[in-house]
Amino acid sequence: MINLFAILLGLLASKIQKRRARMIMAGNKNPRVYKEWEHDGWGDRISIRRVNNDGTFRIDGHLITKPVVGDIIVYETAIGKAKGVVSETEYPGDPHDMFFATVIPVELFKED
Repeated sequence: MINLFAILLGLLASKIQKRRARMIMAGNKNPRVYKEWEHDGWGDRISIRRVNNDGTFRIDGHLITKPVVGDIIVYETAIGKAKGVVSETEYPGDPHDMFFATVIPVELFKED
């Protein structure tokens, strides 16, 4: 489990960030949901790399079906699971399955 205290602070992001996330989600009519813990092997991976100053965070990985803007990333934190929305993506092309993305945290699911 990844201790992402800084990302939890991002859950308290400004209303502007949350409004931006809602607009992004509205633009993707059929978002895919990626569960970070299900993608932890070679060639099938999602990794959280850094937390940005604005409360968003950067992920990278290798997936056959790469995330697009508006897709949902569910990830584990120290106090439960959380959901974020992909707001930006980059596909370097070599290797063909690699991606980079920025995610806006939007919701925390506390585990009992």
